Amino acid sequence: MTHETKKPAKIFFILFAVICVFVIAYYILPIYIPCTFYILTGVPCPGCGLRRAFLYLPQFQFFNAVASNIMLIPLIATGAISFTLALMDIFALNTTFSRISRFGRVLLSKWGIITIIALLAASWIYNLITKL
Repeated sequence: MTHETKKPAKIFFILFAVICVFVIAYYILPIYIPCTFYILTGVPCPGCGLRRAFLYLPQFQFFNAVASNIMLIPLIATGAISFTLALMDIFALNTTFSRISRFGRVLLSKWGIITIIALLAASWIYNLITKL
């Protein structure tokens, strides 16, 4: 097995761990960090409202969460798929993590990147319409 085969799996596990640490840290020490893009331009960025959206989730306020930032839907879907594939690899004792690696390669492919950029653009337009 090459180093290149394990790379997407490592990226997803590191990203998942970092997100978990930030979520736990936010609930322990609620620190507000304002959006630099919004401060400088006065225009909401594609990510504006994501923190608020994630804070609505544990309260089961799904409508408010999605209204805060529409990007929550693809982020949760991607996270759920990644987590499920990782669990499938773990329970199948698949040491190559082929399922999660394949998913990572799809996300990092040309069409995956184009889809991500299109979703970011749609989120930004949605933020501009709803927040201004």
